[in-house]
This record gives sequence, C-alpha cells and structure tokens, in this order.
Amino acid sequence: MLTTGHPGAHRGGFADGEPLAAFVRRTWLGYGVLAAALVRLAVASEHLSDHALIGVTAAVWGAAELGWAGTALRGPLRARRTAFFGLALGAVGWVLVLPTAGVVGVADAVVVGLELVCALVLAVDLRLGPRARARPVRAGVWGRLGLLALGALVAALITVPTLATTEAGAHATMPGMGGMPGMSGTGHH
Repeated sequence: MLTTGHPGAHRGGFADGEPLAAFVRRTWLGYGVLAAALVRLAVASEHLSDHALIGVTAAVWGAAELGWAGTALRGPLRARRTAFFGLALGAVGWVLVLPTAGVVGVADAVVVGLELVCALVLAVDLRLGPRARARPVRAGVWGRLGLLALGALVAALITVPTLATTEAGAHATMPGMGGMPGMSGTGHH
C-alpha cells in the first residue's frame, strides 16, 4: 500500500486533501532537487581527486539534497524555509567556489540553474502562505499520475544529458555496447 505520509492518505498514494497545485509544486520540486542532487554528486566525484575539500563538500551537499528530494516526493512538503536557504546557498556557494577549482562545465551550470529555479519556487510558496497553498483544485488519480510522469520526464530530460557531460557519464556505457565509436570522454575535468 502506498501512502504519502499525510494523516488522511488513501491507498492511491495521494493525500486525500492535498490540492492539485500543492501536489504539483511538491512533486516537481522533489524532481528538480533530485535532478540537482544527482548532477551535484556526479560533479563532486570529479573534484574528489584534485580538490578534496570541494569534492567532499559537494558530495555532502548533494546527499542532503537527495534526502530532501525523497522527503518532498513522499510528502508532505516540509522544511520549506530550510530548503530555500539550502538551495540558494548551494547555488551561490558553487558559483563563488568553483572558479578556484578550475574549469566550469555544463553540469556545474545545470546544478546552479536547477537549485535557483527550485529556490525561486520555494520562495513563491513561502510568500503565498498556507491559505494560498490550500486552494481546492482537485484532480483524479490518473491526472495526478500523469503529472507525476510529466515531472519525471522533465527531470530526466534535464538530468540524463547533463550527467553525460560529467566524467562519470563519459565512461558510462550501455550493457553490451562496450563503448560507442567517436564518443570519447567528454568530461570537463
């Protein structure tokens, strides 16, 4: 049985009383932060050998984002203010620290962009307050599943090509392929 952790959750995995806008905001924020966390972890692994402190810090930050994303996807959306400051600090900190580590790549820019977009959505959510978050627009299970699938697709369309630009992505191959001709490492470190 799937539940969202809400007191009034039912077997469909969605909170009975969660308005559609809050559901979309929560799940898409979860997907966005999950995408940022996965890319940050890939970038962190690139920095571990040359800049251990930056690599470890980025890995811890990515792990924290991964945990928050999982919590947001499970519901309800908690620690909004902490997540906002964490995402904003992560993006600004990465922009300030990264030039000291060398080359700035596509993955670095995507991490910063995802974190800033998610922080902006959280800022709007915090500004609107709980009354605005509780507007009673509803959708059935199929509508919510469609929105979940669309959010996952958008996150994948951003994350997968970005991961391919990292060192880990440059060495990844599909099972049985053994590498593709002309696809040498494209990592930026």
